Amino acid sequence: MTDNDSAKARVVHALLSSALPQRTDENLKKAADLLLKDGDFHEQKATLLAIQTTMAAIEDGASAAEAEQLLVQATRQAESWITRCSKDATP
Repeated sequence: MTDNDSAKARVVHALLSSALPQRTDENLKKAADLLLKDGDFHEQKATLLAIQTTMAAIEDGASAAEAEQLLVQATRQAESWITRCSKDATP
């Protein structure tokens, strides 16, 4: 993975860490848009899926506790992505 991947992972993680499990939260949308901006998001697939799952559950009327749990899972996926970037960058 490139330095760009690592930087993107950190931005997505920061957005998710500051997001609220609410329909109107812009940070969830920004994180998803950032991942979708590039056509090749193979390494970010798990994170993107977790974000989309969270957004869909919120749209479908998930309880606050369920939405929070899904958001935590999405944030953990972003953390895993950061870890993978760090391991790939290690000589």
